[in-house]
Amino acid sequence: MVTLVSDKAATEFGQDDHPERPARIINTEAYLLDKHPDWVWMRPRLATTKEVLRAHRPEHLDRLRQPIDFDADTPYYRGIDEHARRAAGAAIVSVDLALSGRESFSLMRPPGHHATATKAMGFCYLNSIAIAALHAIAIGCERVAIWDFDAHHGNGTEEIVSGNRQIRFTSVHEYPGYPGTGNRSYANVFNWPILPGSDSQRHVAAAKSGSRLLVAV
Repeated sequence: MVTLVSDKAATEFGQDDHPERPARIINTEAYLLDKHPDWVWMRPRLATTKEVLRAHRPEHLDRLRQPIDFDADTPYYRGIDEHARRAAGAAIVSVDLALSGRESFSLMRPPGHHATATKAMGFCYLNSIAIAALHAIAIGCERVAIWDFDAHHGNGTEEIVSGNRQIRFTSVHEYPGYPGTGNRSYANVFNWPILPGSDSQRHVAAAKSGSRLLVAV
């Protein structure tokens, strides 16, 4: 049985005409409730400042509270720092559940994989997956694998975990495309760029290659 970590608060900010909008959570929740009525739902907690600062600089947290848009794609919303901490907290709770032997899934927004240590961008404010991975290491995990499968490269996650020998980051994404990164592999970072418009076989081949690397962690 899967434990799904989510919170209605994730639907209480945003703009209906923005690509990253409340409907992403609302529609997914409705689908999962219909298809998996036996799944357990639980609310997350907010990530603590200590947990967030493993991935981000203090000045970045200060910037999240300033009522100024971060870029054309990443607007300021009232309370966005708390919403982002809640999403990061859901990722942490999912890690804790997994380490206790329970299957878990975090259904939250805002997303996070473009947020760097010092910058919000690409709809992302805090890097939830990097925060969760560093939490896992902090509580005793020896190795962590991050699998990023998205149209866009998780540049923020790569930046934060780059060089960390306990973390392996693997990404399948379209390139060239936003944010213009992810065209090379190095150290603990393994990128699998795919040309936009590639067929499903090309995506599957890249996913299988990336999966073999993660299994080898």
